[in-house]
Amino acid sequence: MKHLKELFTDSGQACRQMNEWGKEQKPFFFLTDFECKHCLVEDVTNLPTDELQFEFPEISHKAVRPQTSLPEQIAWEILPESPCW
Repeated sequence: MKHLKELFTDSGQACRQMNEWGKEQKPFFFLTDFECKHCLVEDVTNLPTDELQFEFPEISHKAVRPQTSLPEQIAWEILPESPCW
């Protein structure tokens, strides 16, 4: 499996891939930076779970880890008190 950084492409290739998979009604994950210079369009099953995890109501992509129990209560004590600005 490729590393996440190796999966990024330009916006033109990303649009072509999204259009192709959209026509095929194939689910995919996409991510882009603000300027659309670095785009990721990938089949969910090809994403590395150690680098990218997400969970939506209809689909998720996350690493399977054993659940650890949390303490019943977590208390934070901040000293000295400081005003909020």
